[in-house]
Formats: sequence, C-alpha cells, structure tokens
Amino acid sequence: MMYAKIDYQGNVVEFPYRELSMPDFRPEQEIPADAVEVDTQTNRPADEWDKKLFYDNVEKIGDTYILNYRIEERFSNPEDRVNRFRQLVTEKRARNERWLEEKSAELNNTYPFSEQQSWAIQREEALKFSEDDPNYVPPLLSVIAENRGITISEMVSKVLVNVDFYNNSFGAILGKYQKNKDLLNSVDFDVEDSWSNFYLVTWE
Repeated sequence: MMYAKIDYQGNVVEFPYRELSMPDFRPEQEIPADAVEVDTQTNRPADEWDKKLFYDNVEKIGDTYILNYRIEERFSNPEDRVNRFRQLVTEKRARNERWLEEKSAELNNTYPFSEQQSWAIQREEALKFSEDDPNYVPPLLSVIAENRGITISEMVSKVLVNVDFYNNSFGAILGKYQKNKDLLNSVDFDVEDSWSNFYLVTWE
C-alpha cells in the first residue's frame, strides 16, 4: 500500500508519503490524518523490458487518488538494447527446455518406472493383436491378463487406451515446446520486425 500526503484542501503535497515509506513502518501503525491511499495499478502501463517507469503525478478523481506514470527509454545505446534482447531470448530458450523436461517428467511420473520399461513391448503386442491375427498370442500381455483375471482382448484394450492417452498428452507437450522453439529461432536480432515472435511464446 502506498500513501500520499495531502493538505487541508485535499491537494497532494508529497508522494510517496516519506514517513509511511520508511523501512521500519509497519502496517498496524496508525495512519496520519493527512495520508490517503493511492491507487498505483489503474494507470500503470504494462512492463516492457526496454522501458523504464517513473512516478509522474497523483491525480484526484472523485474521492480516489490515482498514480500516473511517465515512460522513458531504458537504453540510450542501440547496441545495449540489442544485447539485452539477445539475453532475454537466451533465457526464454532455456525456460522452454526446462518446461519440456518438467512436463515430460510430470507425465512419466504418473506411471511406475518398472511399468514404463515394458511400454514398448506392451504397445507392440497390443497393436499386433489388434490386427486380428487369430494365431497370435501376445507373450507379455497374455501373462498380465491371466494374472489380472481378465481376457487378452480386455488387456489389449486397456493398453491401447493408455497408449492413446500418453501419445495425446505427450504430443500436446511436444507440440507446444516445438512451436515455442520455432518462434524463438525465427527471431533475427538484425531485423526488429521479427522480434514480435518473442512475445508469442507461451506455455499456457
């Protein structure tokens, strides 16, 4: 919470209110009568990596005091601006790689590791069985089905459902990762029009 100091007519004479901005000020302390809360969010511009925000003035609208901002360029040297943007792209690339690892691990962790080791075999046997070869008995799935007390057909159906679920889930993760990677790779630091692709990267 930020406060402004006002005079008896309600005009702002100090912002921020120094006394209430000190490090040792605690929220439970009594607020002076000449202090008013200031809305710092309504007129706040979106943060931009190459811009700096400064407090401009506090405007009174009705009974509300609203902070206005002034925007200035962060970089006076174009080369410094490009270098900073290059760093941001590198950071976002690293984040994209971490996101892929985390989401893949999160998906894989829903299955025991020992079960994961047999996925390829289970999938191969289920697909082969589903081709309606009357003479094919899947070695692994038939044993699993027998111990679960279900038919081989039921076991194959369960495996195929799991295969579809995993493929759809991992496909969504991989597709988003690759789209972000393509967007970041399309950024040309010498062509500023391409920089807009940086802002299209999302993990939502």
